[in-house]
Amino acid sequence: MRGWAGPIVVGVCLLAAVACSTSGPARENPRPEYRPTSTVKDIMDSMVDPNADAIWDAVAVTVSAAGTERKAPRTEDEWIDVRRHAIPILEATNLLLMPGRHVARPGEKAEKPEIELEPEQIEALIEQDRQAFTTLAHGLHDAASVVLKAIEARDAQALLFAGDGLDKACERCHLKYWYPPNKAAAAASAGAVSGVATKPAAEVAAIPQSGTITGHVRLQGTLPGNPIIRMGVDPKCASVNAGASVVQETVMASADGSLANVFVSLKGSFAASPVPSTPVIVEQQACIYRPRVVGVRVGQPLEFRNGDALLHNVRSASSRGNEFNVGQPPAAPAFRFVPTQDELMLRVKCDIHSWMTTYVGVVSHPYFAVSGATGTFTIANVPPGTHTIQAWHERYGVLTRAVEVKAGASATVDFSYDGRSNPKPKT
Repeated sequence: MRGWAGPIVVGVCLLAAVACSTSGPARENPRPEYRPTSTVKDIMDSMVDPNADAIWDAVAVTVSAAGTERKAPRTEDEWIDVRRHAIPILEATNLLLMPGRHVARPGEKAEKPEIELEPEQIEALIEQDRQAFTTLAHGLHDAASVVLKAIEARDAQALLFAGDGLDKACERCHLKYWYPPNKAAAAASAGAVSGVATKPAAEVAAIPQSGTITGHVRLQGTLPGNPIIRMGVDPKCASVNAGASVVQETVMASADGSLANVFVSLKGSFAASPVPSTPVIVEQQACIYRPRVVGVRVGQPLEFRNGDALLHNVRSASSRGNEFNVGQPPAAPAFRFVPTQDELMLRVKCDIHSWMTTYVGVVSHPYFAVSGATGTFTIANVPPGTHTIQAWHERYGVLTRAVEVKAGASATVDFSYDGRSNPKPKT
């Protein structure tokens, strides 16, 4: 009996000790069930954004000077790798909903406060209507689930369309909590956003003899391809483009690197000049906005015309109070909007066809141009003096130069992009 009695006695003593310790006063600070340390921004930056980019990049069709390249997972290892990117997005939605998680670290501010909400404003919105935040997080989870289902089925075409759903789920959340459309409007009405001031015409002295600026925009290095647009999302768009491989005209460059669709303008304030009453026209043709890039004066009409036999939508993602959002049924009258603030650049999209995009440079003076197919541009009637001229491209960003303009003479300014993308926020 001594062989087993000893351990029993020891065990009874241990149980008694545990009972005594648990029967005492409860701990004042019990460890919480969840201990979130990263912020919502951390989760977006480290989990959602990079993995979503990998999914969108997994299936693509690109057209370049070298030909058409179709990209999709082909081997089992490639499909497994894509799956590794879908899982973190699914689980990130649960992490976003974890109680006690802050939107950003203390002291962190919005990068573009004129269009973005501050972290404390986002937190207040979430707390005011927690259910709305939960619904949007679940929407992202549902979209990622469709992505995962396509991956499990090894269906590249289904993954292509599931990527569109993922993009829309992200955008719905961004429009509510990151850069809501009414943000810029509220700022403008409060006087936080201002245009370039101009003197009344009666106070403007006569402009001396003017000069001209000419130039060329070039892209260095290997020219990138442009992805083919997924017209199959809307059978009507696919029908009007039957037999054609329509590409997203992001980088329109010729073999020598001459770069089109670059908005070139002078910076600064200038003497007031008459604003044209003739509208700048953007056409919707075969489910594409044309032109891709245009310029318009503050106070000059900007007109959108629907030339397709199907419904389109015209919505601006403005940072300067130039908001609009209208539907355009087939054969509907043109939609006309008059911008009230200068803006570089006003992005206009179609919510029905997510690939439809055009950019509008809104300026308070007439000294601007858009580079053509040969990469060249001309700005006429420029006041003499030393000016800052800038070039904007949707992928490569902004370049600036100084230029001296002399009366009756022509000055030349060339821009050269090195081929590195200049990332910017979604609109």
